[in-house]
Amino acid sequence: MNRRNLLVSTPALVIAPSVLALPTQKEASRLFTASTSPDRLTQEILTKPLRQIGAGRYDVATNISLNFPQLIEQNYARMNSRRLAAALNGMDAKELNGLAQLYASANLNQGRTARLHDLMALRLDGAQLGRVSANFGYAPMYEAVNRVAQEKMQSFLQHSNASYSVGGGGAGTFQSGPNVGMTIYEIYQIYRSAPMGSLAPVAATYMTGVFAIGHLSAAASLGYGIGTSISWLMQTYTPSLHNALGAGLYYMFNPLIQSFQTSSISQIGDAQRDLSYDFGLSPLTPLFESTGGDYGVVSAWAYSSGSSGGSCWLSEDPCPAVQ
Repeated sequence: MNRRNLLVSTPALVIAPSVLALPTQKEASRLFTASTSPDRLTQEILTKPLRQIGAGRYDVATNISLNFPQLIEQNYARMNSRRLAAALNGMDAKELNGLAQLYASANLNQGRTARLHDLMALRLDGAQLGRVSANFGYAPMYEAVNRVAQEKMQSFLQHSNASYSVGGGGAGTFQSGPNVGMTIYEIYQIYRSAPMGSLAPVAATYMTGVFAIGHLSAAASLGYGIGTSISWLMQTYTPSLHNALGAGLYYMFNPLIQSFQTSSISQIGDAQRDLSYDFGLSPLTPLFESTGGDYGVVSAWAYSSGSSGGSCWLSEDPCPAVQ
């Protein structure tokens, strides 16, 4: 299967802008920053520095895992109440359960204090808190509401159930232990909770693949392991796209892998753009080119298109240290 066939095989999967409810640059600039935080918790979350993934004694995958819970907190801390509710409502139970499991495990393994529950208690109403307690657990959410939003307790209790446990009580969503698959699932959840990734699973999956190819390909046999993990993501969250692409998924990543070997920004940018078309994301082209994507993941595409790119949607703060 050649690239031309791939590009013409997925037109029915192109996502309409009306479905994505694309934010304007003005709306994007309204995301909270450390200096515009509406409360102390948000400010604390946004001012804590992240681990540079390419620095220190740990490898890239380990640093991503260590950053994971804080990145999730920061992504949601940047959103106001309306936007956070919309982002969470846009995720199905499977996605929310996976996020809750990964987040709880990361905090437990690192011995860190979770702040996401308190953040949700501040931002969401009682009914919404009851809904997410089915994924994040009744006990953690009850404690958070009691701690920071007692006025929402009655509504929360009406919409929750004491039997709810973290992750919906299901088994793990990916193989256990440090591995490329787990790292990619963490990356997916990071992008899924970010401004563009929160628009649709397809956008988050695309950015996950671009990031992984640039940072994990050597650890994944030049893309085969990454392709396998991305395939799992697509089967789980975007099955129609996965069914349309089939085996072509593995061929899709080859031009991007090869472009990174050239170190040419224009070639990398072209490959990032072409891959987005394969994913049916042409409606997002203006946003990718003007922002460089979430965390500047497609900044090469933005630069090669003539845009400054890399704004990370923020009007003041620099991009979080994940690229």
